[in-house]
Amino acid sequence: MGSFYTKPSMREIDPGGLFRRPRYQLTEPLIYRSSNIGLVIVECDFDTDFDSTPRVPIFYMLLGNRGKYPAVLHDKLYTPPHESIPGVTVTRAMADKVLRGATYESLRISYPETVLDSVLNVLCLWVSYGIWAGVRLFGWRHWK
Repeated sequence: MGSFYTKPSMREIDPGGLFRRPRYQLTEPLIYRSSNIGLVIVECDFDTDFDSTPRVPIFYMLLGNRGKYPAVLHDKLYTPPHESIPGVTVTRAMADKVLRGATYESLRISYPETVLDSVLNVLCLWVSYGIWAGVRLFGWRHWK
């Protein structure tokens, strides 16, 4: 788990196409404090495609496009030299765990007031674990 300190603005640098994803670039830094690895700063001008969930209809409907900011963090942690702060090396498992926590933090209702809010938070937890399972199974192809 953790918390976002900023919500950056983005600009589109490539609109994508039928067989390629659109690309975006940060115009402000993204700062996130992770309880696992500490402070993660994604610098300005970092390129991302957000999440890489396969566009298979049922999977994308359930898990795709659920967290753009967590996906930017994950892209940053998957990019060499794999350091959240200078001197702290991040493993693939740690990067995936940060994604899971950041996804839950970005989806959940911070102060649930009703039983429905609590149920929705449980669903958000399941979504974050579903995304985590996907990157654990298939993310090895993107780890550089």
